Amino acid sequence: MTLVVGWALTGLTIVVAGVLAGRSRRALRVGLAAVAFSLAGLGAVGLAVLVATDTDLSAIAAASYLPVVRDLAAAAAGSPLASVVVSLLIAVQATAGLLILFDGRWVETGLAAAVGVQVGLLALGWWAFLVSPLVITALVLLWRARRRDVDRPLYLPDILDAREHDRRS
Repeated sequence: MTLVVGWALTGLTIVVAGVLAGRSRRALRVGLAAVAFSLAGLGAVGLAVLVATDTDLSAIAAASYLPVVRDLAAAAAGSPLASVVVSLLIAVQATAGLLILFDGRWVETGLAAAVGVQVGLLALGWWAFLVSPLVITALVLLWRARRRDVDRPLYLPDILDAREHDRRS
């Protein structure tokens, strides 16, 4: 239950920050931090805790609308293949979340992996269609704002505007 609340709050933060990131560097930073926390903290660590406590993860895949996913989950339940797949998912989420914390093009690589994780969630069931399209849109908006922020040179009016804003605060 704690993971669900955490994902809901970080998802809301990612969506709001994604919408505001084009106009605010602070929103961009908050959004990137929320994505990193969602992937590395909630995703990878949360999934690792679920695996360590022997939680049955096949029930998640059993809710899928795709027969292939349901059949694979039923066949892989309790097998070494399931452990390998879950371990790879943990590694991808942890790597994507940590890449977002680095600077430069690594951020974009992490955001691309985050979009990939969200697209992959769509195969697990109809419930993902309620959240994933919003999060994918927000991730693309964060990516776009990040590209603009990196490509934008720092002009003197920006520096003066920042000083004036600091005086008012």
